[in-house]
Amino acid sequence: MLDKIDNVKTFSDDNPYEMLEVKPYIIYEFFKIYKQLEFLEKKREIYLLLRGSRHNPDFFTMLDKHFIVGIKSNYFMQNNFNEYFFYMNNNLSIAEEIKKLIEDINKILIDKGLQGQLKYNELLREVNNKSIELNDLRLYLYSFLHNIGNKWTNKKNSFLISNTYGRRKFDTAKEFAMTENNANDTVPIIHINYVCTSSRYYIATKLLNKFLENEQIEWYEDIHSEIMMLDGLLPQTNLGFLRINNDDSYDLIINPWLVKQITNKKRFSWTAGIQIDQTNFYKFANELGYNKFFEQYIDGTRIYKDINDTRVNHTRGFHTRNRHN
Repeated sequence: MLDKIDNVKTFSDDNPYEMLEVKPYIIYEFFKIYKQLEFLEKKREIYLLLRGSRHNPDFFTMLDKHFIVGIKSNYFMQNNFNEYFFYMNNNLSIAEEIKKLIEDINKILIDKGLQGQLKYNELLREVNNKSIELNDLRLYLYSFLHNIGNKWTNKKNSFLISNTYGRRKFDTAKEFAMTENNANDTVPIIHINYVCTSSRYYIATKLLNKFLENEQIEWYEDIHSEIMMLDGLLPQTNLGFLRINNDDSYDLIINPWLVKQITNKKRFSWTAGIQIDQTNFYKFANELGYNKFFEQYIDGTRIYKDINDTRVNHTRGFHTRNRHN
């Protein structure tokens, strides 16, 4: 990816709307960090993630906010706070929710002319036999519906964000950036992020496909090497954005907090991520349209809150194990 970059830019706290050229030593240190992450990926410590999408031009006037808040999933734009319960109300049990998810999946499989049907009683038997955990099953079903795309009517409320990884990630991300909602007034962007393989908050499509194969469901190969992130992309692992210009040149916009860290000669820790001052988090999250958010602690626990209420609402219950195998 690094050899595709034509210009490297960032911005300062004083003027987040004016893009600045980056000093050569900053570029050198950024490239060194990226190569370190590539090495860690080969050791299966992390996944380097790219996400291709299109944004209105005003996205660039809010970059200072995105670098502090992160990129949250569509779910966090919703007004209600009901922990992913899209179909009924808060007292819907997980088992009942799974039954509804299975009904939706089976209907879509029939509509697409694909072989196989998920069987509710058999899946619950697998849960009772401890071959799969209930919350893991729930996550597999949601990730499958997210993977289906617009055939799922609740895709607009999804709590997952798709990314690509692996050898062809740049080409795949660019393809999505150039084709997704291809309106003339939107700008193609590639998000540059990473996730530790030990994280509980992602699922790789290859694992989803293995689950579907075990259930004898016909589905498509993982040609895009997809990883779906739960809840969104964290600001502390956001290295920056690639802007694709009309002449097919690329502008790298480095996370200004990473630039500040390099400038202050503070060591970058890939496990802790980029050091960010989130004093303005609530203000910026509101301005970006988020109605809820989460806090993640050192042990990986996430606390979920309403944007106007800093009291704890609940913690997320997903704990899929060995997700990177």
